[in-house]
Amino acid sequence: MSRLALSDADKVAREWFVHETKSLGCDVTVDKMGNIFAFWRGRKQGFPPTCAGSHLDTQPTGGRYDGILGVCAGLEMLKILHEQKIETYFPVGVINWTNEEGAGFPISMVGSGVWAGEIPLEKAHELKEVGSDRRTMKEELGRIGYLGKNEANYQAIPLRAHFELHIGEYLPQIVRSTWEASTLVY
Repeated sequence: MSRLALSDADKVAREWFVHETKSLGCDVTVDKMGNIFAFWRGRKQGFPPTCAGSHLDTQPTGGRYDGILGVCAGLEMLKILHEQKIETYFPVGVINWTNEEGAGFPISMVGSGVWAGEIPLEKAHELKEVGSDRRTMKEELGRIGYLGKNEANYQAIPLRAHFELHIGEYLPQIVRSTWEASTLVY
């Protein structure tokens, strides 16, 4: 599987994610980094949502379950809420972060890094695509239709908490551990 950030394949996955979350009644927001936030309204409006999520982009030849697992698990949560007609007290949601793998553009965790204030938006937008085309991240966001108008930061789109179910480079250590459950904080 190969779905590099902001590629045509990534656009298809993003469109699927937006379609699925909107069909469940979520409010969908895209920020200037192309991060997609799908929020399920709770009874109490005006509070930041608690979200699950991760990323839909992959490494060039891997990542079938990597970040995609976190997005799909969050989507499944929303489907259950919708099917069972469950009304949460506070809003909840699912996030697809842009270029978390760093394979399409040369810095990993770019979307979440900009949102968190660790990477300046301008620096992220100026990153050049890995490979021969050398287009900027901003150009590619525009090309695939995901250069959002909303500010890409935690002040503009606040979260109460974010949980990420993720299979990745830490899996071998988790499998070898004697812990019944593992929590990775990074």
